Amino acid sequence: MMEAKEQVEAIEEGLAYPWGTKIELNNEAMDLLGLDADDFLIGDRLKIEAKVKVCEVSKRAFQEYGTEKEKYNQNVEMQITHIEIMPADSKSMRDLMRMIKG
Repeated sequence: MMEAKEQVEAIEEGLAYPWGTKIELNNEAMDLLGLDADDFLIGDRLKIEAKVKVCEVSKRAFQEYGTEKEKYNQNVEMQITHIEIMPADSKSMRDLMRMIKG
């Protein structure tokens, strides 16, 4: 079990990445993908391999306020249809195997 300090550090570390790079799976998604939240701990390092379907692609040009400079907002939305989640290191793999074997 992680100590409270480790949990806070894990959460703060996640904030270092830009908004929009996080994957969040809700109850329905977890059920559809055959996952359970009990299999994960805050701070776990995992590798993900997934099949996705591209649902939306958009790119919008705009002029930056107060300048003549043209900028772009772009977005690609993908629906995860299949996912495999594996531990990123051997220690986590041993922990996973213990969970699987009970």
